[in-house]
Amino acid sequence: MIKVRQLLGMAVYGPDRRRVIGRVCDIAVAADGTICGVVVECGGFFSRRRFISRADIASIGLGGIVTNGQRGSKHAPQHLLLGQNKFIGSVLDKERGRISDAVVENDRIIGVEISQGLLQDLKQGRGFIEWNELGR
Repeated sequence: MIKVRQLLGMAVYGPDRRRVIGRVCDIAVAADGTICGVVVECGGFFSRRRFISRADIASIGLGGIVTNGQRGSKHAPQHLLLGQNKFIGSVLDKERGRISDAVVENDRIIGVEISQGLLQDLKQGRGFIEWNELGR
């Protein structure tokens, strides 16, 4: 299992695993929670964003994401972009609280962690809601 906050900012490597081609700045997700790909910030001064589909990713791990050599495209498909849409940090409702992170397992978001504030989190821990129960 890996969390979305761990993926955001993660290094993306070429197939040789030596050259960093960019860093993850967003994640594209289908309605069923399947990760469709990542948006990568590439370059330095003239930075640009590239969408790399899940099919073009060889592996995802805590050390980084490795591509299979494809360059990616300029535009992400029409899916939920977790970072651009400020999904992490958004408020579900007053009773349930705020989305603090999303949990990824086997290329799919299985659910989200819910925070009801620092004191509640310390007393009870964060809550968890499965992806299909969110109604998004």
